[in-house]
Amino acid sequence: MKSFVAVTDSSFTLPATDVDKKIFLRLDSIYKDWTSINKRQIKFADLTGFKENGQTHMPLGVKIAKGSTK
Repeated sequence: MKSFVAVTDSSFTLPATDVDKKIFLRLDSIYKDWTSINKRQIKFADLTGFKENGQTHMPLGVKIAKGSTK
């Protein structure tokens, strides 16, 4: 399974496209009051691209069944 982590710096391996940037702006308008677990506001417009195979983790409370291939 490939993973892509959104980044806000130049470490991306896949840059954000113009379509991505438009979507990020729309998400910012929908989630303008959304804060992360550490209470910092998340700004999608700050995303510059995606880093392939970056370290990721499942959100707290999400469990994957053993032996799952998906």
